[in-house]
Amino acid sequence: MTDRLERPKNDALIAVAARRTLYFLRSLGYRMPLYRLRLKGRHPLKLLASPADLWPGNAEKGAALLAGTFTHAGKSHTLDKGDIWLKAEREQEAYARWLQSFCWLRHLAAAPDGKAAQRQAEHLVKKWLEHYHEWHPLAWRPEIIGERLGIWLFYAPLILSSPDMVYRSAVLNAMARQARHLTRTVMDIPDGPARIASLVGLALTGLLLPNAEGRLSKALKRLEKALTSYILPDGGPASRNPAHGLAVLKNLLMLRRAFEERKSEEPPWLQTFMDRIVPFLKALTHPDGGFAAFNGAFPDDAKMLAAAIAKSGATGRAIENASYCGYRRFERNGAVLILDAGPPPKKELSEGAHASALSFEFSKDGQRMIVNVGGSDPDAAPGRNDLSFLNRTSAAHSTLILASTNSAEVLADGTLGHGPTVTICERNENDGGAWIEAEHDGYAGKFGLRHQRRLFLSSDGCDFRGEDRLIPGGKKPFSLFGRQKTRAVHIRFHIHPDVACSATQDGSGIILKLASKQGWLFRAKGGEIGLEDSLYLSAAGQVRKSSQIIIAAAVQHEETLINWSFRHMERKS
Repeated sequence: MTDRLERPKNDALIAVAARRTLYFLRSLGYRMPLYRLRLKGRHPLKLLASPADLWPGNAEKGAALLAGTFTHAGKSHTLDKGDIWLKAEREQEAYARWLQSFCWLRHLAAAPDGKAAQRQAEHLVKKWLEHYHEWHPLAWRPEIIGERLGIWLFYAPLILSSPDMVYRSAVLNAMARQARHLTRTVMDIPDGPARIASLVGLALTGLLLPNAEGRLSKALKRLEKALTSYILPDGGPASRNPAHGLAVLKNLLMLRRAFEERKSEEPPWLQTFMDRIVPFLKALTHPDGGFAAFNGAFPDDAKMLAAAIAKSGATGRAIENASYCGYRRFERNGAVLILDAGPPPKKELSEGAHASALSFEFSKDGQRMIVNVGGSDPDAAPGRNDLSFLNRTSAAHSTLILASTNSAEVLADGTLGHGPTVTICERNENDGGAWIEAEHDGYAGKFGLRHQRRLFLSSDGCDFRGEDRLIPGGKKPFSLFGRQKTRAVHIRFHIHPDVACSATQDGSGIILKLASKQGWLFRAKGGEIGLEDSLYLSAAGQVRKSSQIIIAAAVQHEETLINWSFRHMERKS
């Protein structure tokens, strides 16, 4: 079966600029007294319900919050002096957004001293109301409002237990006003997980605030449409980030929980989307339960992922051909191979995406062997000097790199620019094993070469082989006096930190020793083998030292073939 995937076209620059301009002009109106009148409505006297959160927080982090220490992206912020809300506006925007979302209430609710946690939460909400009861350019962003409303509704016992009736009335009124504003602005959020999360937040207000049935109906229609657009037929997100699929699943489960609390019938499409998402998520995981590190996903989500899948009730098995999202999975006798065989997402959805064309991860008997360096921290400030940028480059992936150039342009704003426009993939199987052939044109425009990769996995899972080929294709590069420039080719295999690597005595191969004492032998033909240091990011901010095997070669504008293999050292011929 052969699949051809083309990179989705970016939104027209004129359309993007028009959306931004329109939102800016409308935001000028949000500041006016007349708009405040439009946010008025029936004043809610109480909540209809407050469901228990499916994703409780961390007690240790809650104790720190109780002591007045807010930790975000590895940096601590304290409450001891001044106003934390005004201080946050002067600090990094990512921290201010995180604080405004109130997602940290999960941790505060888990703190050992429940009464003290209530007092702290009420104090912070009161200060928030002082500053942000009216429209504010940051605090009232629709994507932040949607998340904040969901948290406030699920943690109402924490923020609404005060005997102060004036305060409680102000919080309920603030919820209603924000919900009315979100109804008008939620579709200003670009297509993606943030829009889906905010539509879930809007639907929650329709379920849990009184006299909001019309808002619920409208939010559910918009949510179904957004899910249809963003979740591909194979269950993968259009961003190609598996972690985004998990985020969508978690939000849908929160919405279901609210329907159950209200004893209301949920829309049937809710389960339909969960049934579609779960097999894709399973396809992008290793047997240890964590994600493969593709396009922003970190490997450390095993517990959360297992909990979300269990709560969804979806029972579908891992799909082997995620042909719309562009991933392939082979599983043979405890060996798992996961390949990125798709083009990058369109630029508007590529924030945090990786230049990972034809990279793969490989594990055996639950132990990861060949990996990519790691995920992308969504809270990291855009830039070119941190690990969140470096681990998005092609060199941070187990794939071929030509002339030290990324297969897709990794931009400083966190998105991907020019890159592969087409990938072609063919998969075949027989009694001896399974093989897959894939290619991409990410280097064709600049170097006039296409990358083809052929992978084979034996039926016993103990023989894993590959062929990497560069073939002429695309615009022929300029030559001086008829001579083509020689360019460096590197094929990198990043090794999991739990695997020990050493060269053979004759230097012709690399021996890999797994934690289980399994031994594997790596050999290659067509280039020089080397062993160098690498890094592995199992979670945001968690860096481990590791190794990488490198095959180095040189190429002009001609066909070049490099063969390599990983073979279990106890495998019988």
